[in-house]
Amino acid sequence: MTFLRLIKYDLQNGILKVWPRYLIAFALFFVACIPFYQSGLSHAEYESQAFVPFTLGDYFINILFGMDEYIFDGTNMFEFPVLWALVLLVLLYYTLNYPFRDMSSMGTHIMIASGSRKQWWLSKSIWLLLATSAYFLIGLIALTIWTVVTQGQISFSISSSIVKILDFNQELILDPPWSITSFLISSALIVAAIGMMQLLLSLLIGSVISFLATVATLFFSAYFTKGILIGNYAIAARSSAFLDGGMEPSCGITIALSIIVVTCVTGLIIINKKDILAGV
Repeated sequence: MTFLRLIKYDLQNGILKVWPRYLIAFALFFVACIPFYQSGLSHAEYESQAFVPFTLGDYFINILFGMDEYIFDGTNMFEFPVLWALVLLVLLYYTLNYPFRDMSSMGTHIMIASGSRKQWWLSKSIWLLLATSAYFLIGLIALTIWTVVTQGQISFSISSSIVKILDFNQELILDPPWSITSFLISSALIVAAIGMMQLLLSLLIGSVISFLATVATLFFSAYFTKGILIGNYAIAARSSAFLDGGMEPSCGITIALSIIVVTCVTGLIIINKKDILAGV
């Protein structure tokens, strides 16, 4: 089996044949718009203003808002950002489930047919990046449809009202307009990087423990505002796109690309030395 046929196999079995999963992703993004839209209506009524429909960018920021920096002082309760974590974890579960399922069924035969473990790993790495892109593309489609239905603007410009609706840090907020393109790119790459680390860990310690490690990474990223916890770069409430001194998207992009390259190379080394089929 040639390398291109191996990639085609992964795209067919890891994306096209599991299309119902992407319907779930579509529903997740779409349904998440409802409470945010209602919050906008309530805010406009409270301010005695006409409601201006949200933009496409507004809905993306709602999805990836996360939470403001958490500072423990004995009275401030930690409230985990459920929507942010759910959107990311659904994708990260999908990108772990397929390689594990493939190795448990046809993986042995495919690896033998390809004639190279390295090609198998490279194909899975490329598939993971494409699956991540497909997930966010489905999210983009869902949010675009909702924006059109609610007569919003199809742009990545951000409405000034979401600063209060989403409870951004008023002391650090920058003056509008805000540019979120680099933040969105950083977020997608950070999730892809976490997915690559998760895939590599699954070769070493198994899929269950590697997914738990991913959950822990997102939890601690929400709890601690530290650059070493890379999930911070996918939290809009902590991004320099909005806040003075926030997490720099350019730094997140650099870290994510570095992790993707390092994990890919490391996987190529490990896969030739480890009996990965014994661990599935």
